[in-house]
Amino acid sequence: MALFAQEPVLRWRAALGALTFAGFSVLWTAVVFLLSGPAYGWQESTIGLLGLVGAAGSFAASTAGRLADRGWRTASPASARSCCWAPGASWRPAARAAPGHWRPSWPA
Repeated sequence: MALFAQEPVLRWRAALGALTFAGFSVLWTAVVFLLSGPAYGWQESTIGLLGLVGAAGSFAASTAGRLADRGWRTASPASARSCCWAPGASWRPAARAAPGHWRPSWPA
């Protein structure tokens, strides 16, 4: 605790980490309620699979960043494309299941 009290950068990074974790938790909690509700009716196993695809995208982004840091210019764009493609592919079934829920309803 003494180190935490003495280092403002450590406090700032800890606060950012806590806020990131909170935002991530709120997002996935809301997604689970939405996808398991009557509009989609997904089973728990399907929602869990969607979470695994999201985790795979996170690991792929980490790997792409490390490759770019090491100077692998040819492998890095392919990794970046896969990082962008995987989340889109995981959300596509949800968007097709109930397309009206993905468009905002603006007041007239």
